Amino acid sequence: MSSLSASYVQHIGSSHSQHQRRRCLVNRSYGAGGGWCPSLQGPRTPVAFVPHGGTSRVRSWGVPPAPPPGIDRGVLPVRFQEKEQIKKVNDRFVRFIEKVGILEQQNKVLEVQWLLLQDRGARGSKVEASVFFQSQIHGLQRQLDTLERDKQRRQGELRLTQGLVEDFKNKYEEDKSIRNKAENEFVAVKQDFDDSCLVKAELEARLEGLKDEINFLRGIFEKELRDLETQIKDTLVSAGVDTSRSIDVQGMISDVHAQYELIAAKSQAEANEFYRKKYDLLSLSADPTDQEIRSNRNEMNNLHRQIQRVRGESDALKKQRASLQAAIAGAVDRGGLSVCEAKERIARLEEELHKDKQQKVQRVREYQELMNVKLALDIEIATYGRLLEGEESRLGCVTSQKQHFSLGFGSDLVNKGHHGSSHATTNFDKAINLYKPPNKTVEIRTTETRNGRILYESSEFIHEVIDFPGDAAVV
Repeated sequence: MSSLSASYVQHIGSSHSQHQRRRCLVNRSYGAGGGWCPSLQGPRTPVAFVPHGGTSRVRSWGVPPAPPPGIDRGVLPVRFQEKEQIKKVNDRFVRFIEKVGILEQQNKVLEVQWLLLQDRGARGSKVEASVFFQSQIHGLQRQLDTLERDKQRRQGELRLTQGLVEDFKNKYEEDKSIRNKAENEFVAVKQDFDDSCLVKAELEARLEGLKDEINFLRGIFEKELRDLETQIKDTLVSAGVDTSRSIDVQGMISDVHAQYELIAAKSQAEANEFYRKKYDLLSLSADPTDQEIRSNRNEMNNLHRQIQRVRGESDALKKQRASLQAAIAGAVDRGGLSVCEAKERIARLEEELHKDKQQKVQRVREYQELMNVKLALDIEIATYGRLLEGEESRLGCVTSQKQHFSLGFGSDLVNKGHHGSSHATTNFDKAINLYKPPNKTVEIRTTETRNGRILYESSEFIHEVIDFPGDAAVV
């Protein structure tokens, strides 16, 4: 199509993008001065051309023209029908030419876009979409692995902390059992102490009673002693009156006094001995109790101090456990949110990558479809050219005289003459004869790089096989 289009533009003097110009195609089988010119903006006006140096006039094709001398009149209706058919074919040909121009413009735009997409990575301005997405996915995967390792480390710390908490809990339970045992012992010792205090109070009360009894007996003894002294005085008085007898009253008093003193001393000694033994017994029974009470009191104080220390340690461990649990919960929440965000970003990037791949494949397909349409149009143009050439040769055999016509568009080509017409026709015929349907191969190469190193590279080949003259197949 490239050689055919180039020849067509060079010798006809018009571009496919300029749709406002008129394109004229002259069939050499019209005879002397036969031809027509289609217009894109207005109605088609039949035009008659003459060889170089002659005169021209416009005539209507509504009625068959007057036959030239030497031509059979029976051929004129056939030629008129053939001219009408060739008009329709030329109209279709012009439409195909316009469509080819539009498709070539679209093809150029797509080629520029394709080159921009291919050169994006080479320019260094933007990273290739797949490489960028893959790097993003790898980065998110690394973040996910880091979060997983952090989660495992946190779980290990949590298990270690839970083990420490269990150990301290067991120790706390042991200390609590020891405390309960000490409290029970303290209650028992306190009960013994209360019993000892009651016994001591009872003994003190008995001691006071014995002291009162001793004082009472002492008062009785003193009263008896005074009574006895009074009796002795009365006896002395009576003895003084009876002087006839010689009685040793003083000796008797001394004897009685000695006897009473002996009795009093003996009673006092017995009472002192009794109360001393009882006091010693109470002292002996009270000393171990006091010592045990003091030891129990010291032990209770020690236990109270240990309980306070264990309570402080337990409170500190509870606070540490609460802080660790809060930190673990926060880390788990942050890790979950990070994982969710990473998964969402990965899904979004994968979706964008998938869309880019689909868009890329769609553009490749559109490009292939446009190429197929272009090739089909090229083939159809070549076919119409050969049909025109065959029709021209067939009609040339009927006519008795070979005529030369000029080929051109508008009034400019009419003035150029016979020499330009034969040159354009010769080039057009050469382009049609030299045209061969090409077999094209499109290579799609995918390359993944990181830090200037190629990590992955793949190539995909798309072969275009053209079955002349009709369809194009893509493999």
